[in-house]
Amino acid sequence: MKSKAKPHSSPNYRQRLARWGELKAAEMLDSKGYQVLERNFRTPYGEIDLVALKDECLLFIEVKTRSSQVFGYPEQAVDSRKGLHLVQCAEWYMQNNPAAAASYRIDVAALTVNPKNWDEYSLEWFENAVSE
Repeated sequence: MKSKAKPHSSPNYRQRLARWGELKAAEMLDSKGYQVLERNFRTPYGEIDLVALKDECLLFIEVKTRSSQVFGYPEQAVDSRKGLHLVQCAEWYMQNNPAAAASYRIDVAALTVNPKNWDEYSLEWFENAVSE
């Protein structure tokens, strides 16, 4: 007898959850007057979930979304190794976009959602969560 994977552990569920979290973070940025320039932008060092601009400052945002705390809080997934990748991605973006703003910061958007009702969620924003 085959065992069925739990819906919350399947790759499709995780991908949908991640995309949903990125959408919610982008909506929040938009509501605060930021211009979202890029989504899922690939660099040689990895992917940047969101790139946004406001007041001549670029924001590079790592979005972490969880439907349970089995593996900890979403923001805990941004460890020193991931932080290094984010810095490398941001610096690559800045070097390869001559029209980029003069300053930037790296933020983390951490979302926790009710797995039975995605309309019930919390979003915590960590400014300057990663530094060089």
